[in-house]
Amino acid sequence: MSGFARISALRRFSECFDKIKDNTINSQTLSKILNTLLPKLLSSQIQVKNVKKTRRGGGIMPEISRFFGMVITMYYNDHAPPHFHVRYGQQKALITIETLTLLEGKLQPRALGLVIEWAALYQSELMENWELARQKAELNNIEPLE
Repeated sequence: MSGFARISALRRFSECFDKIKDNTINSQTLSKILNTLLPKLLSSQIQVKNVKKTRRGGGIMPEISRFFGMVITMYYNDHAPPHFHVRYGQQKALITIETLTLLEGKLQPRALGLVIEWAALYQSELMENWELARQKAELNNIEPLE
């Protein structure tokens, strides 16, 4: 189910509840709507867990880890070289997976050090997620740095 279809289904689901509240829907119509929409919404929810929409071209950027206020994400079908995104407050950066170097952006030195430490521990998992993202498959969560 596409993002637009999911939003339409959620809107219809919400309208259904409004009609229940206002007593303006009969049980047969309610049953039909729920039997049609609910399975779609549930299957959609399973496929897109941990996915957050971004403003960058309307792309989808799943969150794969979060620690010490830093959010680690990857875009689906992003540009080479393999990398991940880090958000820390107002700071943003891209870190290459293979060399663990800052590709773009800026992070405070301490935050950058923690991200590099985490990435070194989970470099193979990050590369696996990169390949999954290229295939537009669900990404795996990665343990946070402790």
